[in-house]
Amino acid sequence: TAYDAAHTVHVDDVIGYTADDLLLDNKMKWWSADEYPWSGNNTAGQWICDAMCWKAAQLYGQCDLSIEAGGGVRADIPKGAVTFLQIYETFPWNDDTFCRINMTGQEIVNFLKATNCDAGFSSALDVTAYDGVPSNVKMNNAPIDLNHTYTVAINNYMYAHPPSGWTWSDTNPLYRNDVLCRDGIVDFMRQFTSTDNAYHVGSPRYHLN
Repeated sequence: TAYDAAHTVHVDDVIGYTADDLLLDNKMKWWSADEYPWSGNNTAGQWICDAMCWKAAQLYGQCDLSIEAGGGVRADIPKGAVTFLQIYETFPWNDDTFCRINMTGQEIVNFLKATNCDAGFSSALDVTAYDGVPSNVKMNNAPIDLNHTYTVAINNYMYAHPPSGWTWSDTNPLYRNDVLCRDGIVDFMRQFTSTDNAYHVGSPRYHLN
């Protein structure tokens, strides 16, 4: 194809392996209020946040967390081999690049509240919520430090278009570049080279009533 001829990574190339189905939520789309009470099982969104956190740590030397809110995740990937085409279809954006911002623990909790727990995040975070309101938030298995400043990876589109009613406190992020988030996902998946060494989403990150 024309794409394969112009790129070193081809659409059918196997990039890595996942031991879990990487799924949107129950209605096969990003979480939204009309699904409530939803299951919080957006493993595709969790996977993308894991990849972004990993890549941002490489790019910037440190990253505590990655968060994602909105309609950025578009397709499921069944467990097994993951091709470049599948990654592209799940995260098709050619203009979403990395941005690392600072957020206090309190801001992270407030963000979860502002989005009614309608957000994905990387594996460091664990959230218990009642009627969509977080009641217990842990970072790396310990209560989140509300006064500590954490480094958080998001994409540039999300920074420019925050969830309704939300304003980022970090108005001039020091860490931004032109690396595509999708390329970061590809790099992340290259670690998982076989079914015996496959990506795992891990335990549920939301615990909901």
